[in-house]
Amino acid sequence: MGVPKPRLADERRRARGHETPADGCRAAVYWLLTLVALTSALTVVQQLHVASGQGLLYDEPLPDADDVWDLGEWGVLSFPLLWYAKLCFGAALLVAWLVWFSRVRATAEKFAPGRLRYDPSMAVIGWFIPIANLFLPKQIANDVWHASSPGHSPAPALVLNAWWALWLTTFLTSPLFWTPWTALLSEHTEDVDDGVSSDYDYAYAFLPETWINLILHVLVVPTAVAAALYVRRLTAMQAAKLNS
Repeated sequence: MGVPKPRLADERRRARGHETPADGCRAAVYWLLTLVALTSALTVVQQLHVASGQGLLYDEPLPDADDVWDLGEWGVLSFPLLWYAKLCFGAALLVAWLVWFSRVRATAEKFAPGRLRYDPSMAVIGWFIPIANLFLPKQIANDVWHASSPGHSPAPALVLNAWWALWLTTFLTSPLFWTPWTALLSEHTEDVDDGVSSDYDYAYAFLPETWINLILHVLVVPTAVAAALYVRRLTAMQAAKLNS
């Protein structure tokens, strides 16, 4: 049996001098970062729309996460449907990120064999260890960045540090972020009697935690941008080192 020939796509990358590690995972991370940021931005639009109408009366209560199939007057961008879309994209991003991170860790090992901290499996497991996940992934990222940098000194790590600071903020506030924001509203009902039947109208007001939830959704956008820039810069450094 002969030696397997490389794929044509890989040959083209080498010919252009752009052999890039973890290409498929990197593309998935980019797309999913975009989708998570988009759903978060649309959630902010919904929140601002309701906030601008505080005091208005609604014939029916605002839908929540249990009403995902009852679109009604809210159409395809209903509150619960958008929340579930954000949840699905977030879960997919988690998987893509872990695969990408483990691959760039494996690539960095080729540049500095035996010099990176922790076992390669910690590039995945480390994100799930309580307390340790507040610093261990950053230590791994620091070593990967150093090993992937040109020369013997680590490259300027502004984009790495910015990504980590923003990610850590979103991680620590994730319980409030993932709470359906309609559950954080103050609801007031008024009895409406038209002489024929009695019914209720609903009024809503934003509470402090509702505004914090809105701010956290805004924060997702710069966090996604910082993550994409970090992925792009690290991938570029590894590609340059592989092709040198």
